[in-house]
Amino acid sequence: MFGFKTGPFPTFTPRRAITVDLRSLVMGQTLSEPVTSKETTGCENVYVKVASSCMQGWRMNMEDAHTHILALSEDKEAAFFAVYDGHGGNLALSRALGDFVFKKNDRKRAEEQIVTAYPDVVVRDITIEHEFIVLACDGIWDVLTNQEVIDFVRARLAQQMLPDQICEELMMRCLAPDCQMGGLGCDNMTVVLVCLLQGQPWEDLCLKCGRPKMADRLVDIHTPPGDIDLHPENSLLSTEARDWSEAK
Repeated sequence: MFGFKTGPFPTFTPRRAITVDLRSLVMGQTLSEPVTSKETTGCENVYVKVASSCMQGWRMNMEDAHTHILALSEDKEAAFFAVYDGHGGNLALSRALGDFVFKKNDRKRAEEQIVTAYPDVVVRDITIEHEFIVLACDGIWDVLTNQEVIDFVRARLAQQMLPDQICEELMMRCLAPDCQMGGLGCDNMTVVLVCLLQGQPWEDLCLKCGRPKMADRLVDIHTPPGDIDLHPENSLLSTEARDWSEAK
């Protein structure tokens, strides 16, 4: 989750629980067919254009939640965005709240337990170089790496695809064709995309995303700007996730 406060440039404060990756724990029951209907909404002001979407997928129930608030009641210049991912207990995946059986080490402080609600708080100044922020549940991050999500979103913004459509396509990109891959792509999915307008027109952000960044130029200076494949014929899983699945 994060929030920001307006000023010369807004600032945002990500807060994420210190967790562990317990992939060896089996996910809960799944449906025979995924539920792909989506709840998609959006909002905007002069600073941000925001879209969110969620999908039950293969899971028996939808257990994610999210929020986007452009102005807090106690501080109209502060915004708040968050994705909440929880499963009630006994760890389908690591959780910050509850699951006290994982917090009984009396030789460690609360924030040092294997599962903790103690947050990492990072404060950053948003500059003109920043383009967007993606918040998502582990149904997304189990399948794609940070960079893969960035590339996915940036390519579509460069084509002036609206944020709500990008959120929906990202979830479908991560949805598994079946549940035979160790649970990857079979979770609930939620995405919040915060496009940083910073007082400029939406079209300006799209143009910015269409220009290669310096890191992109270093990777491949020969790729024509228009040759962006929005639907690459690659495997469902990221290399990292696929390697883990094969190791299983």
